[in-house]
Amino acid sequence: MEEELLKQILLEVREIKSTVERHDDLLHQLIKNVGATNSRVENMNTRIEDMDTRIEGMDFRIESMNTRIEGMDFRIESMNTRLVDMGSKLEALTEKVENNHEEVIERFSQLERDMDHTWEKTVRNERTIASIKKLLEN
Repeated sequence: MEEELLKQILLEVREIKSTVERHDDLLHQLIKNVGATNSRVENMNTRIEDMDTRIEGMDFRIESMNTRIEGMDFRIESMNTRLVDMGSKLEALTEKVENNHEEVIERFSQLERDMDHTWEKTVRNERTIASIKKLLEN
């Protein structure tokens, strides 16, 4: 009976050993999986850090662009002010040109009237001179 008991113990020991080996294999598999998961987590952390760095770079570029846009807005506002100023000056200049044009036209009209008057007087004087010449010749 002892022998049978020993056989039974041996059988149970073998089963326990088999179970321990399976547990050992499962444990190794779990360790591998945890290692792979840790590797993936580290890879993700590296990618996240890279993304954070890129985001910081983008933030800096956005701030730089905002600064440039503010500068452009200021320049556009300045240009608009200058355009309004130029528009006012152009209106004043246009009014002055129109006034000068009217004055020049009026002077030309006056010169034309003076010239007509001078021609009329000249013609009358020439006729008078011609009449006097005729009288002197007769």
